[in-house]
Amino acid sequence: MSVVKGNYHHYYNKRDDLEERMGFFQSLWFESKVCLDIGCNDGLITAEIAQRYRPEFITGIDFDKFLIESAESRLKRARYNLAKEKVNIPLPISSINRFTPRSVKIKRATHTTAPSNAAIDEKSVTTTSSSISSMDSSPISESSCGRIYPENIAFQKKDVFELTESSGGRYDVILCLSVTKWIHLNGGDDGLLTFFDKVLSLLKVSGIFILEYQPWKSYKKRKDLTPQMEENYHKIHLLPNTFEQVLLVDYGFELLEKRYSEESASGFRRPILALRKTDRTQGRTSKIETESNSIDCLEVQKNC
Repeated sequence: MSVVKGNYHHYYNKRDDLEERMGFFQSLWFESKVCLDIGCNDGLITAEIAQRYRPEFITGIDFDKFLIESAESRLKRARYNLAKEKVNIPLPISSINRFTPRSVKIKRATHTTAPSNAAIDEKSVTTTSSSISSMDSSPISESSCGRIYPENIAFQKKDVFELTESSGGRYDVILCLSVTKWIHLNGGDDGLLTFFDKVLSLLKVSGIFILEYQPWKSYKKRKDLTPQMEENYHKIHLLPNTFEQVLLVDYGFELLEKRYSEESASGFRRPILALRKTDRTQGRTSKIETESNSIDCLEVQKNC
């Protein structure tokens, strides 16, 4: 399996940091908001946000079709289970009697008999499943969606650069968790900055950008996956420990919160930033001078 863009299968099954990430998030960031999860993998965190924080709508995107299929499969099961629960809810006696002709004598009961589970199969939720399927395959209209999981979430096989922009931004919250290393190794410094520009254009003013980035030492382990990645690795000047400064100073984001994940036995420890776009936030007005770092300083940082 190729993971040149970080598309690990069963990624969150290998790590126990899901709850730690969820602990960093604040419900007010997501509640009733339109959200985007870039590089959502198989959608576990996306689904957790949809369930716990009740966003207006959250879309998870990933370029790997197998990961998206896995996320959609889990989502369909959730929708099927919800539909099954609705079918099993007994109707009130009053509503049944209301439609009973007076000429018909009925024996009043204290409860109704709900359909057995055996009678409920995939066919009984065909309408729900088909309508959901058509929604997933069509352009998403977030404002028209509900706020209750699993009707407030969808997944799409898509690259972030394929998303269309609007003048005022489309999203209240954009997440990017452990994705930047792969953008950086595949696209170099300019590719990473182009990604930040894209996030900025998709985010509404006062919107929140949640960024978890990989440290420099993790780049070395993956630089040999392709010749292009190795070439880019040796040309990188914009190191991960400068991302915060670039986003605050050069782009004008406002820092809301910063936290480091606790280091696990495998050495997994990454910073997470919550940044707000203000009316002063802007894209690159001129090329950020990544070449200005001195060689000595660069080597010190690369060995960190």
